Amino acid sequence: MLSVVVVILQGAGFQFSQLKVSGSKNSTPNFAPRSIVFDADPVNKILGLNVSDSMLVSCLKKCRLGAVMKGKKIQCTIPRYRFDIFGGMDIVEEIALGYGIDNLKPAWPASVHIGEKNATSEKLDSISRLMTGLGFMETLNSTLASEQILYEMTNRDSSQIISVVSSKSQEHTILRDSILPGLLENLSKNIHETYPQKFFESGIVFSKGSPIKETTNLACVSASEETNFSEMKSILQSLLRIGFSIKCETKTLLKHALFSQGRVAEIAVNKKTVGYIGELDSKVLENFKIRTRVVGFEIKLNGLIFD
Repeated sequence: MLSVVVVILQGAGFQFSQLKVSGSKNSTPNFAPRSIVFDADPVNKILGLNVSDSMLVSCLKKCRLGAVMKGKKIQCTIPRYRFDIFGGMDIVEEIALGYGIDNLKPAWPASVHIGEKNATSEKLDSISRLMTGLGFMETLNSTLASEQILYEMTNRDSSQIISVVSSKSQEHTILRDSILPGLLENLSKNIHETYPQKFFESGIVFSKGSPIKETTNLACVSASEETNFSEMKSILQSLLRIGFSIKCETKTLLKHALFSQGRVAEIAVNKKTVGYIGELDSKVLENFKIRTRVVGFEIKLNGLIFD
């Protein structure tokens, strides 16, 4: 941001000199431009154009970016004040602006078939309708979360954590491996609202592998002084029986990080564990500043509802 202020003031007639920081190789403010080299071939494909390399360079110069061809690649010189440009796709956007958005002609896709939802989306929509009919409100949380929400406040083991490289926010540093912590955060942000509060979410969770594995889970919570294990179990059984003709059973589990000891069970379908259900542990609720009883469940939909 300092470079932006400097450029504005220079335009107004001010003069600046660099100051070298003692004990460091850095000087401030930094006037040196950055340079990005990217492949020119994909640009036309991304934008749906068929223009020459010299035209691409001209488009960049219209956006006040320096550009020269280096073989089949374009070397783009970026002024220091353009801190919004990080990589190749940002350069493609600048080319589109230089070419003129109005000059980009829309075209029909190559396929002649009418688009439709795939089977997975249809079943997720069915789950949403059923859960809404059962009195729950759908939430949509990011698949990126913080270590504090996912592990520290829920007392869960973080040995399988999947961190994101160069995250721009402390609240979005890791890929989630469970949906329930996000729903607890939703409840913590609504502690001043009336109860009961009932939330559910279906979405992707991640687990370590090569490559990283993605599965779709469904999680649900109900918060009030009157809620209990039997209520949540009836919700789960109704959802699976009415929506997908699936019969599930619960088997008592001795211990689970999220749930109270002795008040948690495994969810089994055809003797295979697909999730967990129970009353949330009081220490976990205290970490989220939730001062009422909460029950919930989380199940894996892959291999149960769809492949």
